[in-house]
Amino acid sequence: MADVHTKKQRSYNMSCIKSESKQEIIFRKMLWHEGFRYRVNKKIQKTKPDILLPKYNAAIFYHGCFFHFHECKHFKMPSKDSKTDWATKLAKNHERDQRDIRTLRNAGWRVLIVWECSWRWKGRGRKSQAECLEKVVERTIAWIRSTSKQKTIEE
Repeated sequence: MADVHTKKQRSYNMSCIKSESKQEIIFRKMLWHEGFRYRVNKKIQKTKPDILLPKYNAAIFYHGCFFHFHECKHFKMPSKDSKTDWATKLAKNHERDQRDIRTLRNAGWRVLIVWECSWRWKGRGRKSQAECLEKVVERTIAWIRSTSKQKTIEE
């Protein structure tokens, strides 16, 4: 399907998309409040983890389930009209993510992936979104203090 916007309008629309979610910012602030000092989007060998904790030799990626192709109940492939375009783009994103993790691991960094579905609170009984985020932060802190080389936090 052809794009309905001009190149200039599409460029403007894409420039308005934020690179980080509100939950990611809250997550980072919660880590900071717990005493963890980090760098945001610091480049390491052509890779930019969302959060970098040099003191702990740890890199954290905060992934959205859709754009990073996480096969969970929150992921849904778009309609059939643009399905092949999206499948190609999401596959490339997934390959890039795997390459970035390998690059960091080969450079000696520990890697944590926090998936969007880990903090989503809908359908979790009476838990609020804040309670879900607190739980994710607790699990993240436990990982940071451990010696585990790689971990994934998901639903």
